[in-house]
Amino acid sequence: PTVQQREDSDETKVPTVDPGRMKEIYTLRANDGIRNYIRATCCRPVYGEEVHGIINEQRQPVVHLTSCPKAIRLKATYGDDIVAVRWGPHIHSNFGITLEFTGNDSPTFLDDLIDIVREMHIPVIGIHVDSIHGSAIGSIHVRVRDRSERDEMMRRMQGVLGLLKIRQIFPEYSEQRRGIPIPNQKPFIPHK
Repeated sequence: PTVQQREDSDETKVPTVDPGRMKEIYTLRANDGIRNYIRATCCRPVYGEEVHGIINEQRQPVVHLTSCPKAIRLKATYGDDIVAVRWGPHIHSNFGITLEFTGNDSPTFLDDLIDIVREMHIPVIGIHVDSIHGSAIGSIHVRVRDRSERDEMMRRMQGVLGLLKIRQIFPEYSEQRRGIPIPNQKPFIPHK
């Protein structure tokens, strides 16, 4: 939990949205990790993805992916608290994400994955790997600048010899629903 709180931003200074300005488009900005919005922990949106904002109890904008199951439920219940958002400048800011992978347990498999991250100069927050019945199963927590950097990293990882599967996962769902299929986890499909 402490890693998630510190990993990519300071959301303690998020301004409130004036109820009289709810019809205006809210521009999402960040500078040196200080954001004017809260990034939803359920779906962990990344700069460049399709998102919408939902105003929380403190009148602050919380940004969700448009496909987030939790946001869809909130929109149905709290429709008056929806705010249209668009991405604005993000200077020296990044987004913590978690990737889950499965591959053949070979001597170079993990080194090959890490080499891609290193070559792209992507900061690593943490990594966990287990070897089970000849397979390497694990997750890597990294900080990316935007959707295209994440997609490029995953595209390169798909070329690693022995990689069987890689996908972005969302820790809040994983912790709450351990052992049950998670609705918003999809195979990686790069944007065009």
